[in-house]
Amino acid sequence: MKPKLLLTKSKFVAGVQCLRRLYWQVHQPQLAGEIDDQVQAIMDQGRAVGVESQRAFPGGVLAEADHQHTRAALEETARLMADPRVPAIYEAALEHDGVLVRVDILERQLRNRWRLVEVKSSTQVKDYHRYDVAIQRHVASGAGLKIGSACLTPWAPLS
Repeated sequence: MKPKLLLTKSKFVAGVQCLRRLYWQVHQPQLAGEIDDQVQAIMDQGRAVGVESQRAFPGGVLAEADHQHTRAALEETARLMADPRVPAIYEAALEHDGVLVRVDILERQLRNRWRLVEVKSSTQVKDYHRYDVAIQRHVASGAGLKIGSACLTPWAPLS
C-alpha cells in the first residue's frame, strides 16, 4: 500500500524557511489570512512567469490536473512520460514516499534521462530555492526517473 501523501514541495520549502510556518500550514491551515491584493499580484506574476518560461521548451505539454486532483495529475504525468513524442512536460506531478512535487518543466533527454527545470519569478537565486530543486530531484529519482540534470532558473518578469 502506498503511503498517504503527507508532504508537498511547498510545505517542505515552507519548513526550510520557518518551522512554525510549516506547523501552522499542516495543523491549522484555516488560520491562514485572506489573500490580499499584494499576495495575489505575486501569485499572478509567478503564474505568468511559468507560462512565459514554457515558451523556451516548444512542443511541451501541460499536465493540467490541479492540486485538488493529485491522482489525476500523477496519472496524466505518467501518460505523458510514456509518450516519446512529448519533449517536455509542464507542471509534471511526481510522488515518492509520501512526498508530492510539481516540476515546472520536466524535459526529455537522450538515453531515457530527464532534466528538471525549476523557474523562479526572481532576479536572483535564493538559498531556499536550492531546497526546492533538491526535493524535486529526490522525489523524481525515487519515483524511478533517471535525472540527467536539474537546474534552477531565475526568470525576471518583463516590465
